[in-house]
Amino acid sequence: PIKTTHYPIMKLSFALVFSAILAAVLAADTVKVTLNAKSLLPTSNPALPNRFTSFSVEWDIVQYYFGARDGSKTRPSMINLLNNLKNLTGGSPILRIGGNSADYSWWNPTGHKPYPHRLLTYSITDSDHKALQAICDATGSTLILGLNFLNGTDSKWALSHLQNIPKNIKWNSVEALEVGNEVDLFPFNGIRNSTYGPQDFRTEYEYYVNSLSATNLLPKKQFFQGATYAGKANFVQDLPSYMEAERSTAREFSVHSYPLTACHGSKPTLVELMQDHSCQFHIERNAIYAKKALELGTTLSMGETNSVSCSGKAGISNTFGAALWALDWM
Repeated sequence: PIKTTHYPIMKLSFALVFSAILAAVLAADTVKVTLNAKSLLPTSNPALPNRFTSFSVEWDIVQYYFGARDGSKTRPSMINLLNNLKNLTGGSPILRIGGNSADYSWWNPTGHKPYPHRLLTYSITDSDHKALQAICDATGSTLILGLNFLNGTDSKWALSHLQNIPKNIKWNSVEALEVGNEVDLFPFNGIRNSTYGPQDFRTEYEYYVNSLSATNLLPKKQFFQGATYAGKANFVQDLPSYMEAERSTAREFSVHSYPLTACHGSKPTLVELMQDHSCQFHIERNAIYAKKALELGTTLSMGETNSVSCSGKAGISNTFGAALWALDWM
């Protein structure tokens, strides 16, 4: 029932480190490493979907990771990475574009300034869309596109973006549109007032869905990704009711899970990461909501996850230990 895990790509350096370290270890004459965990694997769990491992990328680094600024050339390294995963799993990874930058970015193809809001920092242009379509064409990957949700009572920036998506992105390359990223943090980061709660989000979400659907541009009715919660208790506890109410509009619902954080000066350690209790809470919580999603005939995705939130932590995220942890976590 938990269908897809999107890994923020800025925090995936550990995968490359894992490959490099493993190669070095196997090449050494004095070290022999044998990994055989077959006897420890569960035998009764259902097989994972072949697109289980996917990626999440911020709007403001799309061209850096996927292609030239004019959208004319994709990066061979990214094509190889995505195609290697496709060859191993049988399914092309989903690319979720957004995260925090979804609410700090707006459709502004001319780069017009001044920006109309103090929190807007990035202009989405045709070049971003061209780079995304090019990587989809080269790999078979598809997209979840995050729309601006900065103003809960005015969808004009999301509408403007939506109206320009079909110019350079094919609808069959788009899995869903994400409305709101980690809205449960809005009362704490200044995007909404301190009393903002689940019912406020529901009202705004429904307004956006109705506004975007009224354009008649969407290829199907269930074309949104809902929730996308960071994990605040009041929002997550409302998730079953929210899923039931919005399953007719949402293709899937999403939560984010990180066992450790580097936010607000926190200093996590690798020892903490490798202990079972660091993950147990997230496993137990997500299992409850995944079961509910299954009962409702919908899907719960782990839309973001990795070892340490807030851009990772040197000495943890980029270590061999984190690579081993990731295999166990998945």
